This record gives sequence, structure tokens and C-alpha cells, in this order.
Amino acid sequence: MEESELGIEQETIGPAVVLKLSGRLNLDHKGANVMALKDRLREVMSAKPEWVVVDLTDVPILNSAGISVLITGLKLAKQNGARFSVTGVCDRIKGIFEISRVDTILEIFDTLEHAGITES
Repeated sequence: MEESELGIEQETIGPAVVLKLSGRLNLDHKGANVMALKDRLREVMSAKPEWVVVDLTDVPILNSAGISVLITGLKLAKQNGARFSVTGVCDRIKGIFEISRVDTILEIFDTLEHAGITES
């Protein structure tokens, strides 16, 4: 995977579909990073999950385009009656969430375990 690419691993753990991201969640020169996540969120939501969790543990950089796609995920979840959460937010991204006040609308947990999600 190139440095600018966003990796997305999907796993179902109990009632949650967990999307584990790795790389930058930003608008790269092709817009591919945020579009990849937006497309995956639409795909996941079409299956009507109970809960979608985006794990940002391996995401060092996020910008306004990344915030936008997370808000899109939240809207899709609400439209489908699903819960939407974010985990693994580093201090840098946590600061961005606080400045943009996104932390007031997203459900954010430190880890999957803090969200009550434990792998078997």
C-alpha cells in the first residue's frame, strides 16, 4: 500500500461491523481515500447492520474531507436505524474533532474494548 492510500479492513464482531482503517483519511490528489471509505460505508449500510464502528487506530492524519466522510457515515447510519461510532482516535485527530466540534455529534471511544466490542 502506498503512503497516500487508505486501507480498509472489515470485520463483524458481535452486533458491530468494524471498519479498521490504516493510512491517511484525507482528500488526496484523486479524492480516492475519502471516496473509498464513503463507498464502503454505503455498501455496509445496504446490509442494514445494527452498529457500524470506524476504527481510526492506524490513521495518523485526517482533514476536513475525512471529517465529512465520517459525518456522511453518521447520516447513513441514522437513515438506516443503525448506531455509528468511532474508536482509536489519536490526540492529533481528537484535537481536530474538538476544534470542529465533531466530538459533540460522533460517538467516540478510545478503543474497541471501551466500546464494548471484544474479539472472540
